[in-house]
Amino acid sequence: MAANKRALRLVKAMDYFATKSTVIAFDNTSILNKVKLEASANGALKASFVVDKPKCNFGGVLHGGYIAAMVDFMSYSTVLASPNGRLSYTTNMNINYIKAAWLGEKVLVVTKTLKSGKAPLIETYFHSEDGLLLAKGTAAFLATEEKFQQIPKETINFDVYEN
Repeated sequence: MAANKRALRLVKAMDYFATKSTVIAFDNTSILNKVKLEASANGALKASFVVDKPKCNFGGVLHGGYIAAMVDFMSYSTVLASPNGRLSYTTNMNINYIKAAWLGEKVLVVTKTLKSGKAPLIETYFHSEDGLLLAKGTAAFLATEEKFQQIPKETINFDVYEN
C-alpha cells in the first residue's frame, strides 16, 4: 500500500527540520540527523539507522535510552502522520527490550497505530536486518489544546489541519 500524502508531507518536513532548520532541539540534533525516516501505509512510519558509538553504552550495545527516545519520536511522528493527527504529548510509554543491537548493526523501525483520535496509542517495533525483534515500545498520547496546534507549522512547516 502506498503512503498517504500527509505522511509524505511529514517526512519532508522532518527532513527540513533535520537538515536546514535553525531550531536546535533534541529531536533534530540527536534523533533525526542519524535516522532515515520513510512514510509507510495507513499513517505508519518506517525508519532505519546504523548503531554508532554515540548511540551505544560503554559495552558497545545500543543504549536503552536511545531506544526510548526513538519510541517517543517515532510514535509522535506517527500521530502527526495519521489522518487528523494533532500535536500531542506523551502520557505513558512502555518498552520491552528483547535482544541487543551491537555497534555497526543496522536497525529497522516500524510503527503501528492501535488507536487514533484525541488519545492515540502507537506501537513501535525495532528489528535487526535479519528480522529478529530487538525491542517493542508502546506510547500513549493526548492531543493538546487547539491554541497549540500551530506549533508544528511554526517549527517544522507542517500544518496539522491539512490532510
